[in-house]
Amino acid sequence: KHTRKEIASEGSKPALKTHLGNIDRESRHLIRDLVANCGAGRVPVDLYMFISRLGLSLMMTLCYGRRMHLDDPLTAEIIDVEDQLLGLRSPSGNYLEYLPFLHRLPLTPLAQKAASLRDRRDAYVLRLKEEIEQKIMMGTHRPCLYTKNHFSAHPLSTSFNDSRHPCVVGACDGDEYRAVVYDPAGNASGPARGGFQCNP
Repeated sequence: KHTRKEIASEGSKPALKTHLGNIDRESRHLIRDLVANCGAGRVPVDLYMFISRLGLSLMMTLCYGRRMHLDDPLTAEIIDVEDQLLGLRSPSGNYLEYLPFLHRLPLTPLAQKAASLRDRRDAYVLRLKEEIEQKIMMGTHRPCLYTKNHFSAHPLSTSFNDSRHPCVVGACDGDEYRAVVYDPAGNASGPARGGFQCNP
């Protein structure tokens, strides 16, 4: 609950004024990527990955103090996993929501897919955590929600194996890129209110 409030406050309209520099930088990066890949307008491009990178980079800057780039395999991995997780949590895309008794069967295709996605997500969440912790030790970190919690007088738990540890990632929800809070047990606390527009 505390984590969702922190993210919501950072994504509120008043707080967004403090992030205008990041938004401007990522918008310029988006334009450069499009120009570099469109062949002066002769080559068709799929905007989805470009827009998703922009939204993800903004959320990662906010939460972990790091940017995301298209040539970084981690960018594609996070976007792919989070898109599939959103699909699994959609009532229209998950037949287990219509047949609840199937939740008791651990070997259903959807259950196996969910377990695989959780393992993939845990891997990059741990990587992000170790990366920011190393930067904190070296004194090269940037201000973000993670460091704000780290230096707080009453920080939340940051143990990866502790179910109280918040995992914050970005996910495209309709026309907004929102921060979604998960715990390592695989439970979503729901998208935090407030987000960045991700449609062109």
